[in-house]
Amino acid sequence: MLYVEEIHMLEGLEDEELERYLDENPRIVPLFEIDVGETTDSYASPIKFTGHDDEPGEDAIAELQRAQEAFEREMEISRRVATMELEEVNMGTTEDPRNISIARNLPPTIRSEMIALLGEYRDVFAWSYEDMKGLDPKFYQHQINLATDAKPVQQRRYQMNPNRATRVKEEIDKLLKIDFIRLVKRATWLSPILIVPKKSKKIRVCVDYRKLNAVTITDAFPLPFTDSVLDVVAGHEMYSFLDGLSGYNQVYMHPDDQEKTTFVTKWGVFVAVVMMFGLKTAPATFQRIISEVFGEYILAFM
Repeated sequence: MLYVEEIHMLEGLEDEELERYLDENPRIVPLFEIDVGETTDSYASPIKFTGHDDEPGEDAIAELQRAQEAFEREMEISRRVATMELEEVNMGTTEDPRNISIARNLPPTIRSEMIALLGEYRDVFAWSYEDMKGLDPKFYQHQINLATDAKPVQQRRYQMNPNRATRVKEEIDKLLKIDFIRLVKRATWLSPILIVPKKSKKIRVCVDYRKLNAVTITDAFPLPFTDSVLDVVAGHEMYSFLDGLSGYNQVYMHPDDQEKTTFVTKWGVFVAVVMMFGLKTAPATFQRIISEVFGEYILAFM
């Protein structure tokens, strides 16, 4: 259960810090979220509880909702600030928009130079999932190392509100199309998906990896100290922020470990081909890759 002090702490975390905190504790985290265009009152109880041990309890869902709401309050504040200080510039066409955000108060000369620079190198950015090349598997793949006494756990799927099923199916199909997941006939490990309503008229679909995470060996690869990074970048004339499109999903799962990520739905059983949010050691893997790729620049100017 989250206490008041913990909720306040979560409100101050950045995206990656929050993800790492939820992974290390560990918790249920999102696979994707869907805009259903309705208020949460219409689906306030998406899960039926039958009393089985392998079903999520009300405390687990309430805990996730509280952490989620705290995070969303912080994100709403950030969005309002960004809206006031940033402007969108279309680097594509009307038919194929490619929007970027730049500071609204840039001097005209710098604004023109920045737009020209981004336009010249716009092909290096991933504007959609189809543009994502992913990290070369020969360079790095995510592995899940289990405790020596770990035994595969096969959980049955949770019941789903039929009113949400169509939209969830659409998202499953999208993940299949972009090769983030693949269909399998058999599984050694099996985790269920869980639907959690949000106040923002969306539903969040999560994979319940808690039992897998419980027997996963912790990867203690260190994250950089935030204050050290801020000391290095402080005083520069200009800053840029790049939001990586599905950064975790650009790391492939090791073929030997894909079956451990298997999750069950009413449309079949699927495994993750790419690294998913919610896996216990995913933050450490991502940081290790960042450190190796950008090692000479970290604590230099980034």
